[in-house]
Amino acid sequence: MGEDFQREPEIYLSIEYPHSPSFSRWMWTGARKISPLSTTWSAVIGGGMVGTEVGGDVQNIFCVSLTLFLFDATSKKRLCLKTGESVLEFVFEKQTDGHGCWRSFGWCKDEWGEWEDVEY
Repeated sequence: MGEDFQREPEIYLSIEYPHSPSFSRWMWTGARKISPLSTTWSAVIGGGMVGTEVGGDVQNIFCVSLTLFLFDATSKKRLCLKTGESVLEFVFEKQTDGHGCWRSFGWCKDEWGEWEDVEY
């Protein structure tokens, strides 16, 4: 990321269902000098089993994603697009060679309202 950040001390880990493990952890902007044009951020990284269809068969794969929220550094007001998009979404995709990379979906709407109350 190229900058310092803080993270929750504990990782939320769910192994209640052995065939569907999941995890999540919050992180946020580290200490920095604030100016009128500065932004801060908060994000949650998480992973879990996701069913995908491959050649007519459903296969479960472990998917890791990151949901990022931007805030005005001075007012701490959450930044959103005028068209309603309020989160930046990323997913880690494993390649056939065993390596992987992050892919950005860009600005997305909070379709189910699960992130409405996120504050910095």
